[in-house]
Amino acid sequence: MKKSDVLIIGSGFGGSVAAARLTQAGASVTLLERGPWRDTPAVRDAGIASRSSLPYGWKFYSMFLRGLQFGRFGSVVANARGHLEMFLNNCLSVVCCSGVGGGSHVYTALNERPAADYWDGYHGAISSARLENHYEQVMEEMGGSLLPDDDRLPNAPWKVFSQTPGFETQRSNRRMRHAVPFSADMAQRTDGGMLGASTRTKNTLDQVFLIPAMARGLVVKAMTEAVGIYRLADGQGAGYRVEAYDHASRRMRSFFADRVLLAAGTLNTVKLLLRSRDSNQGLHGMPALGTRFGANSDCLAMWRVNRKDHDFLAGTPCHGEFALEDPDADAADARFMQVGFLGFQHAKLPGFVVRWLRRNLLLVGCAVDQSDGTAVWRRGRLRIDFRKQNSPSFAGVIRSFKAIARLSGRPVTSLPFTLTAHPSGGAALGADESHGVVDHRGEVYGHPGLHVVDGAALPASPGAPPSMTIAAWSSHVCEQIVSGWQNRIEANRPVGSIEPTEPAARSVTT
Repeated sequence: MKKSDVLIIGSGFGGSVAAARLTQAGASVTLLERGPWRDTPAVRDAGIASRSSLPYGWKFYSMFLRGLQFGRFGSVVANARGHLEMFLNNCLSVVCCSGVGGGSHVYTALNERPAADYWDGYHGAISSARLENHYEQVMEEMGGSLLPDDDRLPNAPWKVFSQTPGFETQRSNRRMRHAVPFSADMAQRTDGGMLGASTRTKNTLDQVFLIPAMARGLVVKAMTEAVGIYRLADGQGAGYRVEAYDHASRRMRSFFADRVLLAAGTLNTVKLLLRSRDSNQGLHGMPALGTRFGANSDCLAMWRVNRKDHDFLAGTPCHGEFALEDPDADAADARFMQVGFLGFQHAKLPGFVVRWLRRNLLLVGCAVDQSDGTAVWRRGRLRIDFRKQNSPSFAGVIRSFKAIARLSGRPVTSLPFTLTAHPSGGAALGADESHGVVDHRGEVYGHPGLHVVDGAALPASPGAPPSMTIAAWSSHVCEQIVSGWQNRIEANRPVGSIEPTEPAARSVTT
């Protein structure tokens, strides 16, 4: 049996940070990612031969969509190498990215913390203060910085809406960090949005964490989709077996490890845990699995500003954050982002569509919701029950959209259904197994060596872009794992032995 010390499922913000931390500690790590490597400069420079195109040019029509999941009606995979996947549900739809580097290829490069007390009160060994150093570390590693307050930014809110009464447009300079390299040519940058960065216009996880970790021994298995987790009995040579479908060879493969870290993205992590317990019987227990599911009060709208004096298809992936001077009471802490359709001019779209996108905007709002949704596994399908009417923040954000339309004099048209790119919970942190699925080390109650390091473990919706919260949580969990290894080594070291000069060498196992 060939096994790894650690097997990581997924390469988003949780999986990539974990791969970096644990390879740095000397562990043998294998990472499974269902999507492909993307054809970007960093990946080409690393000499990775098997790459798939971003959805640019005519590839937009074949590579944009990976597949659709239709709630209780099953799923369709359009292209296993595709870019985005949609989970369509009658009460909540979810969009996620597929590829090595996960959501960093489609996110708007916003790096931000949640509320100052976000982590407090869920477990006695976890607090916001404990995670502060991890936030600082991952934000520094991602290269995030505040928007420059100068002429480099062509579409900053304080320029576009400088004469609009009721807008507080300087808010973006005070909080959010943007993981993009700023330079004098910002007005000429035309990629890096939700179609991905074909040039080095934003910092992605494959570039920042995974490729350097591969130099330390990380093994990445792209196009390999985990479908079942099985806990092994003592004496079977490993703690867990993971069954995965290899999309390239079209066959099932088995992977063994003493420790498994789940980072497949909130929806897919919850689905994998539910399937492994309820269909495959590879896991057991987890009475709180599928509870405390949240949507970050995500609201998305078309903002038809029709500004012919601006080119919104250039600049940063997100132009910046703004607020209302007189906010709605239910959306007082909401975040509103001005976003362009950056990159869509490189898709083979009709000219009139590109001209329309060039003059108009996306309006994105998010806030803390009640996180009272549930996810269950029924008849071989994932079902989500989430009622946005339970969370006043949704109505507050929509009312704020109407106020933005009134103040700007430009129509705002919200999506007719609830769509989130930032689901959270379902395998959340809790003080015990009746209140959560994982403990303060991210370890699943009743399953030693099985951890959740993505948004599924978050105890509540952060009310802000969650990438840095997921990354900080993963960094914290890995710190706990490495600390446990080191404590075990210390306990087993003979009295009077010499301290090793190398870090917990590769012979370290759990």
